[in-house]
Amino acid sequence: MSEKSILVTRCVLSAMLVASIAACQGGEQKGVTLTESDSGKTITIKRNEYLQVVLVRDSQPGLDWDPVAYDQKLLKQRPVIENTNGNPQQRSDKVFLEFEPLPKGTTVLRIVYHQQAHPEIPPVKTFEVTVTIE
Repeated sequence: MSEKSILVTRCVLSAMLVASIAACQGGEQKGVTLTESDSGKTITIKRNEYLQVVLVRDSQPGLDWDPVAYDQKLLKQRPVIENTNGNPQQRSDKVFLEFEPLPKGTTVLRIVYHQQAHPEIPPVKTFEVTVTIE
């Protein structure tokens, strides 16, 4: 094999290695994060992204945020993330709700801050966005 052939082979192998590493690192899923100030908006997300809603809790016992309306054929809720700073007895002042988009479409996502033990009592707050999935 000539020196030129060896050089070309090395260049091709190097390029393939760089492309493989980039592909592995690109596997992280991107997301869109919303907060209470985004309530009332219409947002668009891609099917390969996720939707995270970060909502603030106060210290009043019994109140919590719950998703009450969305098309479950378009959005799949992921497990709730609790940030307790390593102390499972400590309740976080924020709740992180994540949703995975499924097929293309549009749905209203409504999350209420309410007394979970007394659903007949109207919610203290309501977060609502229209989600379009492309």
